[in-house]
Amino acid sequence: MDRFGERLKEARLSAGKSQRDVATVLGVSESTISRWETGRTTPRTPTAVRLARLLETSVEALAPSHSPEA
Repeated sequence: MDRFGERLKEARLSAGKSQRDVATVLGVSESTISRWETGRTTPRTPTAVRLARLLETSVEALAPSHSPEA
């Protein structure tokens, strides 16, 4: 599982939502949510924004940018 997927699953579980709940609200399949959580695919930016709002978090919390170390 990649970092985005791990963070997404943690946020979804913390929000008390099932993959089905999230899929229904976003208008995608449960398998799409599963693919995001396992890192096989990632949502496009507009969908990631909706996802973050649904889970009461931020896109940055789900996919923080990696800054190069000095």
